[in-house]
Amino acid sequence: MKKVLFIGGHHNSAIPIIKKMLAEKDYSLTFVGHMYASQSNNTISSEYKEVTSLNIPYISFQAPKFYRVAGLYKYLFFIKSLLKSYKILRKEKPDLVFSFGGYMAVPFAISSVFLKIKLVTHEQTTNLGLANLVISKMSNRVFLTWSNDKYKNNQKYIVTGIPLRQEILDIRRRGSFAQKSFFVQGGKQGSHALNQFIFDNIEILSKKYEIFHQTSSHSETKDHLVAQKLAKEYSKYHFYEYVHGLDYTKILNNVDFIISRSGAHFAYEMSYIKMPCIFVPIKWSSRNEQYHNALMSKSYTISTLLDQDNLNLTDFESAVKLLNATYLKKGFPSKKLHPENSLKLIFGCIEELIN
Repeated sequence: MKKVLFIGGHHNSAIPIIKKMLAEKDYSLTFVGHMYASQSNNTISSEYKEVTSLNIPYISFQAPKFYRVAGLYKYLFFIKSLLKSYKILRKEKPDLVFSFGGYMAVPFAISSVFLKIKLVTHEQTTNLGLANLVISKMSNRVFLTWSNDKYKNNQKYIVTGIPLRQEILDIRRRGSFAQKSFFVQGGKQGSHALNQFIFDNIEILSKKYEIFHQTSSHSETKDHLVAQKLAKEYSKYHFYEYVHGLDYTKILNNVDFIISRSGAHFAYEMSYIKMPCIFVPIKWSSRNEQYHNALMSKSYTISTLLDQDNLNLTDFESAVKLLNATYLKKGFPSKKLHPENSLKLIFGCIEELIN
């Protein structure tokens, strides 16, 4: 039995690989991630719910972020997280650690080197994030979503794309653009700014559009409770705390466009299915990665960027008109993503490393 430990915050990228390993029946898996959505939100995380639904052992873990401010507390926190990761790996004894990036994976990467455990990592963004820049130095293989000339001649770096869940692969690709319904979501932790925009303008928006709204749950903002009340008052407003599986497929098959954050995985999915998008990138994301994710999507689908400071009804309607004008003038970009081979490429590399 081959043992693999998964670590990192991008569980949507990990799940297709996890399902493939479970189907092979000769893998023993463990997932390390956040039990709660964030330090300020004690709601159970979506990754915990989805991963444990597959009957995989889940270990709760925390580590510090360094990309904004680094102080003595963060260094002490990092040492603590490094010692904990070392203990976890000593106990679990995996043949391979599979990192999906993020600050949480750094202690495990370092501990893997000390314990001589094989390490691979997957980078979802257009450029390696700060954490993955560190992790990649220690990895046996680095799987890239996008081609990068910097790593062109380095055999350790392999362009694989992102392995997509079957519910995404089953969604029909867009061939037309309408302006009757939209889906709004701010990532698995939600976006209070996007939620508040919908709440503030629900009276006008619900007269013109059918709205499907994923708020996520937050123990402080309680946006999901506000949305729950509005859903009873407005018939064209549909509220969800978190959507996945067949419900996700159904919504994306029926809405005309999306307003959302531009996380790497979500931007890739929307580029694949050619969903028209209004992206509102998080300004404080590491190395401005959400902005670059949104820019990359323009090569594959009809999309535009809306600055969070301009998140108002007038600019929203202008963005919708721009999507429509782009469609009428150019249609959808012919360039396509081909994630169908991603899983095969990644799985083949793993088999090669631990067999």
